[in-house]
Amino acid sequence: MECKPSANLFFIRTKIDNDLENVKQERRKSLNTGELTNIVKQIKEDCLENLKKGGIKDPKVFVINSHKTETFEFHKLNVTLIKTVSDLKRDAMTLCIATLSEDILIKKVEVLSKRISKISNNAALRAAFSNRENNQNRELKILMNEAILYTRHFGVSTESLNLVAKKFRKDMSELKNTIHVQSAGILESETSFEKYYERFEEKYNSSIVDRIPVIGPQRKFRKVQRQSAAVLKSILNMCKSENQRLQTQIALWTNTHS
Repeated sequence: MECKPSANLFFIRTKIDNDLENVKQERRKSLNTGELTNIVKQIKEDCLENLKKGGIKDPKVFVINSHKTETFEFHKLNVTLIKTVSDLKRDAMTLCIATLSEDILIKKVEVLSKRISKISNNAALRAAFSNRENNQNRELKILMNEAILYTRHFGVSTESLNLVAKKFRKDMSELKNTIHVQSAGILESETSFEKYYERFEEKYNSSIVDRIPVIGPQRKFRKVQRQSAAVLKSILNMCKSENQRLQTQIALWTNTHS
């Protein structure tokens, strides 16, 4: 194999669960934690040795189980990838990676937080020219779509939770109650989201200034901008907390089934 000296190469050793199962059958007994650790360590050392013999200097090897990403070095691989890519690609890669650890969670919060200002501005622009007297809240759709994006990136959307429930053979309602999911109820419909949005509404005293063509819309813009940002920050932190509780529960269930 020929490659540039500066190239970032990552070697992935998969199907570790098959190797461990084979060893277990050969020994005809269950493996304790120490034995499992030593076997995985030996597999990795064999990979490193073979790659060095093939001319690869300082190879980076990650031992993973694609079916149980919470085990072995899947998390380490994700963090390494994020650190290695350029700044332009880092945010996109961070959002593409499943939120399986606190490190990835923090990075996702950072990336999504940077979007709040832009999304709030767009929402405020729509609201500035909506007819509030006719209950027009044009900003709601923009904010709701962004909030739904949060649930998907943090793995707490209804679709994501349904996959977890099926994997561990749990009832969906039981899972939601266990990790105290609030975001699903808020984003269940436009009506439920609007009620949540109204909780952040600032007291706004109308005045004759609001009738001035330029100044009036500017006042409305700043008010809705602050309100929109507050709603997005709240739901972002909510999804973050839900993901933390979800990962804790997944770890407990994984240990129970192992």
